[in-house]
Amino acid sequence: MKHAVLTSVAHNLTDSFAGGAGFMIGVYAIDIWAAVAETPSRQLDIDFLTGECNPATSDYLARAVQLYARALPDLCRRQGVNITDFAELTAHFSGAPPLHRIEITVTDRLGRTSNDAYFGAPLKRRKVLDVLGRLRPA
Repeated sequence: MKHAVLTSVAHNLTDSFAGGAGFMIGVYAIDIWAAVAETPSRQLDIDFLTGECNPATSDYLARAVQLYARALPDLCRRQGVNITDFAELTAHFSGAPPLHRIEITVTDRLGRTSNDAYFGAPLKRRKVLDVLGRLRPA
């Protein structure tokens, strides 16, 4: 089990979820950003291992999260890892347009943790110009 593969699985899962079409679970329209906007803090945490949202959200979105949690073992299998390789797989959604932000936390069964931040949908890493004017990951 390579940690990089686990982070790739987490990115693919979260990108599919944030994309809004829900192709991973059939065609299931998801508007995560509307759900984020409805929370008082403008933030929403999703645990894809347990299929839970915090704070609680609509039954429709909660059902989508549960379906994604059920689809995760198959995605892991296709990527050559096991669902038990994950100790944690959470996504933190925050912000308002155009600054949607997603932070994905992955902890593997050996305790190695990574936190990756992405912006927008599809999920992209933020880039900045270096001192020579080249575009680089932030």
